[in-house]
Amino acid sequence: MQDFLVRAMGKNFTMVAKTLYGLEDLLASELRQLGASAVEKGVRNVSFEGDTGFMYKANLCCRTAIKILKPIAHSNVFTEDDVYQKVKSIPWEQYMDAKGSLAVDATVYSKYFTHSKYIALKTKDAIVDRFRDREGVRPDVDLDHPTLRIHVHIDRNICTVSLDSSGRSLHRRGYKVASSIAPPISSPSATTTIDEVLDRLFPFFKVLMTSSTEVAVSGTKTISAPPQMPERIAM
Repeated sequence: MQDFLVRAMGKNFTMVAKTLYGLEDLLASELRQLGASAVEKGVRNVSFEGDTGFMYKANLCCRTAIKILKPIAHSNVFTEDDVYQKVKSIPWEQYMDAKGSLAVDATVYSKYFTHSKYIALKTKDAIVDRFRDREGVRPDVDLDHPTLRIHVHIDRNICTVSLDSSGRSLHRRGYKVASSIAPPISSPSATTTIDEVLDRLFPFFKVLMTSSTEVAVSGTKTISAPPQMPERIAM
């Protein structure tokens, strides 16, 4: 993915921020405040445009996002073989090397597909088969620290393949890096901390009535500090 980021440096491209249901308005507002353009709300997601630097910024600063994805392909699929063939046709050599490693996760909302893990497996097979056919070697699978993380989303018969720039869910930024620290889990808590009226009029009253996690999130927001640094970003 590093080669792709270098090529895209300074150029705007479309990204999708995943979130929890009901937080789309808050996330859209957050992205606009951070400087995103072409912000559009979806269901459990918000699409926007920005450059490579903004992708890093979104991963660092968004409090209501779960992941920041870079879509690279859309297609109509009705069978598992359709998924395999469409994924295999993507020029994966532009995004990773055959000696690298990959990890795939999938979400499925479709009557044609009922098992997300099987879709993830077919996607992995298609990618490694493309490398094996072209170069005689195949990338490994590494679920913990892969060279490239890939996300597949199927909504009815529309399949979207994306590069996952975040790695672990962003609400786990800094989670359990030290056993004596209870870091804030930002996405759920942000529902009570992003209300601008309460933030401005009742900051101390609000702190007294929130849990320790919400206090920590409120504090970082008050001083415009990003949520805890991620242990490792996928890029």
